[in-house]
Amino acid sequence: MTSGTAITTPLWQTVGFRTIVTLKDGVPEVVEFPLPSTMLPPPASLAGHSHYCLLAILHSLDDPFTSTQINADALTVADRKVGQKNLHIVQFVGVPPPPSVGPGMWAALQLHGSRELQQSELVVDLLGFPGQVGAVFPKGLLASSALATFKTDTRGLVAKWIDQHIAAVNQMASRGRVSAPSSQAVVAAMKQVADQPLVLFDAGKPAPLGNLSLPANTAQTMFLNIQGWPQAKYGDQYRICVYRRHPKTKAIQGGATYLVQVAAPPRF
Repeated sequence: MTSGTAITTPLWQTVGFRTIVTLKDGVPEVVEFPLPSTMLPPPASLAGHSHYCLLAILHSLDDPFTSTQINADALTVADRKVGQKNLHIVQFVGVPPPPSVGPGMWAALQLHGSRELQQSELVVDLLGFPGQVGAVFPKGLLASSALATFKTDTRGLVAKWIDQHIAAVNQMASRGRVSAPSSQAVVAAMKQVADQPLVLFDAGKPAPLGNLSLPANTAQTMFLNIQGWPQAKYGDQYRICVYRRHPKTKAIQGGATYLVQVAAPPRF
C-alpha cells in the first residue's frame, strides 16, 4: 500500500489512492473514489444486492503505516490508521410477497479464518425483523448438531436459486458487466452450498449457531435468504446483524449489518 502498488485479486481490489495535503488535527477531510461496476462482484440476488467491505488505510511520512497484518478484521482492530465498513443493503421494489410466496432476496457473506480468531461463534440477530430469514452454509463450516436445532426450508429454495443465478452470473460476466474472477468465485461458493439445508431463524432473539470450523488464511461463503412480510409498507426498514463473538467471553469479533428497506417502484 505504501509503495502505491494496486492490489488486484478475486477478494480485494484497490479502488484508488488519494493525497491530502491540508490534513490537520481535529479538521476532517473528505476524499472520493470512482467505483465502476466492473470492480464489483456479482450480486447474490439480481439485481444489485451484495456484501461489500471498504477498507481505508492512512499513511504519512510523519506517521507511517507499517503493519504486516494481512487479516482485514484483525488489522482494523489493532491499527488506528485503518478503518473498515461492512454493509449489506437489500431493497425490495414494490410490496414484498408474504413469506410463503416467492424466492426472497439473497445476499452473500464471506467468513475469513485467522490465527487471531481461532475461537469464534457465529450469531444471527434479526433485531425484530418481521420477515423470515434463512441461511445456508458450506458443509463442515458449522457442526451438523448445532444446525439440527433449527427449522429448515422444505420448498427447495436453495436449488432453484442456484440453478437460476449461476446462469445469470455467467451471462453478466460474459458481457463484461461484472468482474470475471469474482464471478467465478461466487459460482464456486454457490456450488459449495448446493446440497446443504436452508436454516430458518425466528425474530425473537439472537440465534447462536455454534463455533466456526475455519482454519487460518482460509475463507468460506455463507448465503442469507431474506423474505418479505405481508404488512410491509413503503418506507419500512429494518436491520439484520450477522456477527462473530468469542464463545466464552461473548466479546464481539466482527460482523456485518444488512439494511432491509421497502422502496417505492421507480418512476419513469
